[in-house]
Parts: sequence; C-alpha cells; structure tokens
Amino acid sequence: MSAALGVVAVAALAWAFVLRSDRDDTQAELDQANQQVAELQAEEPQAAGGAEETATKAALEAAYEELSARLGTKAETLEAATASVEDAQRTADAAAEKAADAKKAAAGAEGATEQAQATADQAQAEAEAAKAKGAVVIDCAKVSFAALGELLGSGSLTAQLSTLRDSLEGVADECQTAFADL
Repeated sequence: MSAALGVVAVAALAWAFVLRSDRDDTQAELDQANQQVAELQAEEPQAAGGAEETATKAALEAAYEELSARLGTKAETLEAATASVEDAQRTADAAAEKAADAKKAAAGAEGATEQAQATADQAQAEAEAAKAKGAVVIDCAKVSFAALGELLGSGSLTAQLSTLRDSLEGVADECQTAFADL
C-alpha cells in the first residue's frame, strides 16, 4: 500500500513539474507578446489616425494572430475571459481548501492503512489544487489575448488603452496571485 502511495505521490510531483514548465512557457510567450505590444505602442504616433497608426495596428494584428495560433487560443471576448478567470480562481480556492483539509486528515490519521489512504488523498487534493492554479494562469493569459483582440478590433488604439486598462484591473489581483504562487 505504501508503494502505491509512493507511486501516487511521485506521479503528482511529476505532473506538477510538467504543469509548471507549461506555465513558464506560456508566461514567456505572454511576456514576449506584451513586450511587442509595448514596443509597438511606443512607436505609435502621438496624433490619432494617419498611416503610422494604421501600420502599427497592422503589425499588432499580425503579432496577435501569430501568438494566438502558436498558443492555440481561440477568439474570446474580454468579458468571457474575465469570467473564466474568476471561475477558475473560485475552483482553485476550493481545491486549495480541500488540499488543506486532506493535509489535516493525513496528520490525524491513525494506523498504517488509514495513514496511507489519507496521504494518497492529500496528494490527489494537492495535485487538483495545482491543476486549478494552472487553469487560473492559463485563463489570465487568455484575458491578455482577449484584451489585445479587443484593442485591435477597435477604431483607435490610443482611445481604447485606458478602457482596457480599467477592464484588466478587475482580474489583476487573481492573475498576480496565480503567477506568484507558482
């Protein structure tokens, strides 16, 4: 039984490492996209309209399409993506609570069989919590892409920046916490 528990624990640990690696890759690509957006915004002319703004917008659209294709994201509205982050955060909070409860149960278990089962339950709950946190991170990336998509779909880039900034602030805490916890 303890061998099975060991296998479950090793599998959960391996899965957590894979999830962390995937998260790191997604974060690196998101950082690259944000850097490209910042560079393009810095190049954008101060005056609204004009050929330079059109060229900047076209470059942003191309970068957006390329990264969307590479990451396999689908077109999603900012509102829907924001709701996904909030749902994922609730799921992650519930999973973390379940993991904490399982840890307490494992600490209070008596007997080898009960201890082994409680430890297996704890490992499973911790794996589910890690998966849920990973979902929050992925949904945060989707919010960034949805925001960029809405920015590109609007008439003027500069006119939409403050509106999008306000929209993104609604999930900023969840996303910041999700990235910090990993």
